[in-house]
Amino acid sequence: MAVILVTCQLTGSPVFAASPTTTTVTNTPSPATATNATATTPTVPQGPAPHITASDADDKIVILNKTGRVTVVLLCTEQSQKQTRDAAALLDKYRGLSTFRLIAIVDLRDSLGSMVEGIVRWRMQDDLDDEAERLTPFYRANNNPNDPRNDLSAIPDFKGDICKAVGWVKVSNKLRCVVYGPQGYPLRRWDDLKNYDELYTTVTAALDELKKK
Repeated sequence: MAVILVTCQLTGSPVFAASPTTTTVTNTPSPATATNATATTPTVPQGPAPHITASDADDKIVILNKTGRVTVVLLCTEQSQKQTRDAAALLDKYRGLSTFRLIAIVDLRDSLGSMVEGIVRWRMQDDLDDEAERLTPFYRANNNPNDPRNDLSAIPDFKGDICKAVGWVKVSNKLRCVVYGPQGYPLRRWDDLKNYDELYTTVTAALDELKKK
């Protein structure tokens, strides 16, 4: 997957992100709480999970764990920008599939972003525009004629409400990731993702399973 250059802090440093449409933040607790383990595989309950929603840089409402698709949510800080891009790049081949989305949450709790929210959002929008152009070939390869920009979403989290809803209560500069399955529950989550192949394998297996249904 590629990297959507998203302003991670006021340093002007870019990061990345991608996903569907969206408007408010719901502090709905995540179905699975993050643990100290590098990776966890939660037990999946029966029935669809409650939606976790947030307002993205375009001021749209995004459902982070929308049913019927596989969604990767990456948490980005200024320190984890490169890791976020590298992990996302492995999933480029799935961009444009209706059953897959990638969303980046930009953790701005320890930044001055809340003082200039408008500028932060504007920078994110501009970076998402550039990312849409880069992703167009992947959309066409997956027989998707639509504009990728409509699917891209970067979520600035100025107060930490969204991070907490996903299960990331404390600030961390390690690469955090959660993969939500078609029922909206976490299939696997990492509080310190180092082996990106684990992410790729999890997403590939989930998409393959979804094809069978």
